[in-house]
Amino acid sequence: MDLRDKKKHVQLVGNAEAALAELESQVKAHSPPKKPDAQLIGSVLRVLDLLKSSPFIGTNVQQKRWPRGFKGLPNLFRMELSQSWRLLYYVVGDETKIVCVVFEIRDDKYGELFDYPKK
Repeated sequence: MDLRDKKKHVQLVGNAEAALAELESQVKAHSPPKKPDAQLIGSVLRVLDLLKSSPFIGTNVQQKRWPRGFKGLPNLFRMELSQSWRLLYYVVGDETKIVCVVFEIRDDKYGELFDYPKK
């Protein structure tokens, strides 16, 4: 079966689910919503929609860069969001479906997680 023929799903878990709920509540708390908050939530929703059609569109993170807690993952991808936020996910699947498991939506402290040098 070709990749195009497989069903594709996006699943939010853990921190990603909590972060998205927090962002949505921040947007709903202000009328009209603050422009940066609305921009960020729009960015997240666009990326989630993109992953439904192109699960491997993100940047594949080199395994030597993975934090210790991520060593059990099958693969690791990241997508840039507005305001220096990042969305982290991995892809799993079988012969009939592909699932993007989004487990982190992080702010600009993303670099600390991966121990990137500070600018």
